[in-house]
Amino acid sequence: MALLVTSPKAREVDILAIQEPWVNTFQPATYCPHSCPFIPIFGSQSKRSCILVNKRLDPNRWEAVVTGPDLCSVKLLGSGPEEETWIHSVYSPPPGSYNLEASQYSNPIEQLGQLYLDAPLSQHCTVGDFNLHHPLWGGIQAPAAHAAADKLIEITLEIGEGRLLTPPGTITFPTSYGGTTIDLAFASEGLANRTLVLK
Repeated sequence: MALLVTSPKAREVDILAIQEPWVNTFQPATYCPHSCPFIPIFGSQSKRSCILVNKRLDPNRWEAVVTGPDLCSVKLLGSGPEEETWIHSVYSPPPGSYNLEASQYSNPIEQLGQLYLDAPLSQHCTVGDFNLHHPLWGGIQAPAAHAAADKLIEITLEIGEGRLLTPPGTITFPTSYGGTTIDLAFASEGLANRTLVLK
């Protein structure tokens, strides 16, 4: 975290969504001293997800929303709900079994769905470490699918009327046997059309 928040390139970014950040063992916080150019969005409990908002953004134009230990969001305000943009940072732990539904283990996927339902006119950008396999994002080399991935697809692509931004088959978690695609980005159609995806 120290290298990230002090990086000159990072200082140019308005919002950073981070999963599994360094966590202070003495208090529920991550590394972001007063001298750093970001404001951390980090709950009062130990979290595996946080957002860093650049201090140059007008604090009257955004709100922090911490929904649970593994889901935090920033709402960029507009003149009405249809002009608001939400950025969600998600960490979803591995389900432990391909057969477990999202409702059968502790994860923030249902909470994410509620945020989408509560702000249906807004644009949403969701990034995170979902720890779920599915051919939709893993590509043809990843035929296995977690049952919990179906709920994620329903929420982000159907309820959120969005698009998967991660190119299918992109290795986001390298392993000795090649790697997997478990870090994903989704965006509402309007945002997806204005997004640059770097490979």
